Amino acid sequence: MDRKRREESAIKDRIKKKQNEKSEGMKRVFLTRLHLSASALKYLALLAMTADHIAVICRPVPGFRTFGDLAFPLFAFLLVEGFFHTRDRRCYGRRLLLAAVVSEIPYDLAFSGRWMDAQHQNVCLTFFLALVAMELLERYGNGIWEKLVLTAVFCTLTEAAGGEGGGWGVGKGVGFYFFVIGNILGFPIYQKRTKLPKDILFFL
Repeated sequence: MDRKRREESAIKDRIKKKQNEKSEGMKRVFLTRLHLSASALKYLALLAMTADHIAVICRPVPGFRTFGDLAFPLFAFLLVEGFFHTRDRRCYGRRLLLAAVVSEIPYDLAFSGRWMDAQHQNVCLTFFLALVAMELLERYGNGIWEKLVLTAVFCTLTEAAGGEGGGWGVGKGVGFYFFVIGNILGFPIYQKRTKLPKDILFFL
């Protein structure tokens, strides 16, 4: 029994190592073609987000909204990179959830003029739900139907919660996730970790 567990553990370690290598390869190719470093990509996303908020909150500026549209996919890409490279996914998720809670009142005041707006939530909540979706896909997404159901559930949940970007927002994050683990990067999409979580609230 112990020998079997050791073999399973060795296989999982090799799969995880290959995932990290392929993800790093995607990142290098993507950034090299654009001649951007990872830090430059983060600053570009922050600049695009700032331009978008200026155009929405302060005054309309020609081109700012269009430039601001770059922010969401860039942050979604960085979210997936963080998911694969963070040392502690629970801590990563907690930080995102904390950011969602802390940002909610300023977000509501800026965009709706109220202290609390139950119909609209900030983008950190959307990214947190995308992170949870990716973790569940890692643990339970062994087949195409499981992947489709989990993705649909979290897109619907984000729409119902009023998270910024809605189902499309979660879909972008999960789409980058599938790009990283898929055959595009050279290894089977269905190889997943088999260890189940003790409870579903694995980020808390």
